[in-house]
Amino acid sequence: MTAVLLQLSMPALLIAGASAAQRRWGPRVGGILTGLPITSLPLILLIALAHGDRFAARAAGAGLEGTVAQAVAMWVLAAASYRWRPLAGLAVSLVAFAATVALVELLPGLPTLLGAAAGTGAFALALLTWPRSPSPVRSGRPPAPRRELPTRMALAAGFALAITEASGGLGAHLAGLIGSLPVIALIMAVLTARDQGAPAAAKFLRGVTGGSFAVVSALAVLAWDLPAGHTFVAFVAAAAAAAASLAVVEALRAAGRRPGIVAAATADRR
Repeated sequence: MTAVLLQLSMPALLIAGASAAQRRWGPRVGGILTGLPITSLPLILLIALAHGDRFAARAAGAGLEGTVAQAVAMWVLAAASYRWRPLAGLAVSLVAFAATVALVELLPGLPTLLGAAAGTGAFALALLTWPRSPSPVRSGRPPAPRRELPTRMALAAGFALAITEASGGLGAHLAGLIGSLPVIALIMAVLTARDQGAPAAAKFLRGVTGGSFAVVSALAVLAWDLPAGHTFVAFVAAAAAAAASLAVVEALRAAGRRPGIVAAATADRR
């Protein structure tokens, strides 16, 4: 019973916080916070509690490979949001994710460091080639109403519960790959496109992509540390690595004269 409550509550509460941040500070900051490992860390923790540390470490390694498909899915949805309706863009993004996962599956299992390098490179390439609006940007509509928050929380909780319960039958590798699907980010992007327009959705997804470097760092630490059997230490180290990764990305963005998370919050509120 306790495990089920954890499966339902942790992802839902974390998504509630990210959604509140998006309403308060705008799509870019909401995207950065959504891109953090707020679903992947709880998911791997729940898998570890259900199936053991070594199983969870293999799932984290597979999730690390899946970050390449994450980057592709978010880039495709950002590009599609300027051309098609939100649900059509979501369908194209999901196809792109599945195709990328299939290509990754053709490769032999990547070592942790190589998987981390592949994920980092994919997110960096996505940001460098980020799609631009083909037409002048129009002002967005107001943020989505708060009544949609329970839906987002329920989707987050349901996804974590489904993957955790099915992971034993799926196996660690497949569970990790499926768990890398950025369900919440994609759904929040679709809702943002519907309520605030394509430019706001693209800004949100770019924030997600920037925040997702932290996912790579956290999963790499878990894949490396969990086999030692120190579950608590591994997850504390993964959280610290995620925070350090975000700090580095924000420092690089500031050095490149691009607005960081604080400046982005100020700009989005204007």
